[in-house]
Amino acid sequence: MAAKKSGKEETNLNNLDLAVRCTRLAEERTYNAWLRTGMATMAFGLVVARFFTAVGPLWLLNLLAAFFVIGGGITILLAFRAHYRQAKGYSEMDAVHTPVWLSGGLGILLIVVTTAVLVLILLEGGY
Repeated sequence: MAAKKSGKEETNLNNLDLAVRCTRLAEERTYNAWLRTGMATMAFGLVVARFFTAVGPLWLLNLLAAFFVIGGGITILLAFRAHYRQAKGYSEMDAVHTPVWLSGGLGILLIVVTTAVLVLILLEGGY
C-alpha cells in the first residue's frame, strides 16, 4: 500500500493493516508473558528443590519441585500452541510476524534445560 507523493515513496497503512499489526504485536506480548510465567514457575521449582532442603522431607520437596517444573513446562507448551494457531492465521494473511520455529525452539529449549537441571538436582539428592 505505497503511494508516491512528489517523488518520495511513503507508506500509507489503512485501518485494517494497522489493526492486524496491533493485534499481532499484542499476541506476541501475550506469548512472551506466558513464557515468562512458565519460566518463573519452573525456576521456583528449582529453588524449592535446591534451597529449601532444611524445611521438610526431601522427597516431598523434590515432588513439589517436579510439580512446579512440569507445570511451567505445560504452561509454555500451551502458550506455544495458542501462539502457533495465531501465527498460522497471520501467515495466511501475509502479515509480518516472528517465525514460529524461532519462538517454538525457544520454548522447547527452556523446557529441556530446566528439566535437565531438575533431573541433576534430583540425582544429587539420591533419587
